[in-house]
Amino acid sequence: MITKICPAVRSWQRLLLSRHRLAALLISTSLLFGCVATGAQFKPEANKPSTNGALLYVYRPNTLIGIANADVPIMHLDGQRLTRIRIGGYLNIPISAGKHKLVTTESLLGSDTGRVRGETTFSVRTGSTLYLRYTESFKTFVPIVLPAGVAVVSSGDYRFEYVPEAEALAELTNTKPLELDQKNP
Repeated sequence: MITKICPAVRSWQRLLLSRHRLAALLISTSLLFGCVATGAQFKPEANKPSTNGALLYVYRPNTLIGIANADVPIMHLDGQRLTRIRIGGYLNIPISAGKHKLVTTESLLGSDTGRVRGETTFSVRTGSTLYLRYTESFKTFVPIVLPAGVAVVSSGDYRFEYVPEAEALAELTNTKPLELDQKNP
């Protein structure tokens, strides 16, 4: 006996499949863009460093390295949490003249682990502007299959690099502002 499927049932099945495809597309898109900066493109700031301070620009250029990682490193200046250093994002921070320490820590499921990933110590003079680029490069990347999922163990080079102003301004035109985190541990 051959059973015929009603056309209404067939269209319902197609609708369910299209909903699953749409859901998969939305989830994939949110995972990919969760680690990328959003907002308006960079515009050279009208504000210059104050007469008794300096201005620090920290940015992470657009790159494919780390784009699928939903756990974005967290940036700290002198022990104070600033923000997640997302791909294609920048932060300009008024700072006092003198010596400072900039650190990125690893994130696990959105929480700061405290494990240092990259760090630099720098000094700035009054009235100066400093540009630092954050980059990551992986040396090893090993997925470990667990009963509940997959863990990845990686090692690499995570660093802040001094960038001359002309080069930094050219790279910053392809970035968007990052917002300061509201929570400080």
